[in-house]
Amino acid sequence: MMGFNEPSNGSQKLSLFVTTPKLVMLLREAQQQIQALERQLSTQAEAFLQRDAQVAELEAKLAAITRNMTARRKSYKEQYMRAKAL
Repeated sequence: MMGFNEPSNGSQKLSLFVTTPKLVMLLREAQQQIQALERQLSTQAEAFLQRDAQVAELEAKLAAITRNMTARRKSYKEQYMRAKAL
């Protein structure tokens, strides 16, 4: 059985025998990647929020147009019925 102080086969991706400076470098690289991903996520979240706001605005416009068309249709129908009654 192999102990923690003995190197295993060379197929391991991260050796247990990494030096402290190497660990510090790896940690800094990982932190930079995390920061870059956080900035990317923040940018995407902002874009999605803006798109949601645009969709809400367009839905409100569509609702107003629909109400307007319904009112016009009702008005035209009433005018037609009055004209037909004459």
